[in-house]
Amino acid sequence: MLKIGIIGAGRMATAHAGNLLKLKDVEIAAAYDINPGKSRAFVEKFPGVRVMNSAEEVANSADVDLIVITSPTHCHIEGLRAAMSAGKPIFCEKPLDVSIEKAEEIALWYKNLFGEDYYIEVQANTLKEQALVNQKLVQLARKLQIP
Repeated sequence: MLKIGIIGAGRMATAHAGNLLKLKDVEIAAAYDINPGKSRAFVEKFPGVRVMNSAEEVANSADVDLIVITSPTHCHIEGLRAAMSAGKPIFCEKPLDVSIEKAEEIALWYKNLFGEDYYIEVQANTLKEQALVNQKLVQLARKLQIP
């Protein structure tokens, strides 16, 4: 079972979670949002998901294999730092950051930490493309032998 932690529990989290849960042996294990109301609303849509108190708590949870970051763009850095520090694979909504310089810095940090082979840049503009991205994410996690 691939256990996913979501950082940013709003509209995009709901879309990704819905797509991911259509795949075999995938569960959403944990979620965090800076706005506690969004975390509660997310859990109402996806019962059984544990609400966490920080991006670090999600990333460091033994119950989370992979991180999906769907927070607002200016908040991505918080989730990215937490997930990279925990050594967890990451899917981050586009764009990485509001500034080109910071986005390039984040991409370089990730590549240095995990290696070029595990960095994939994707742009999905439709729900169908988004579902395919989620499917590829799970395939990559299984290829890396993440539960």
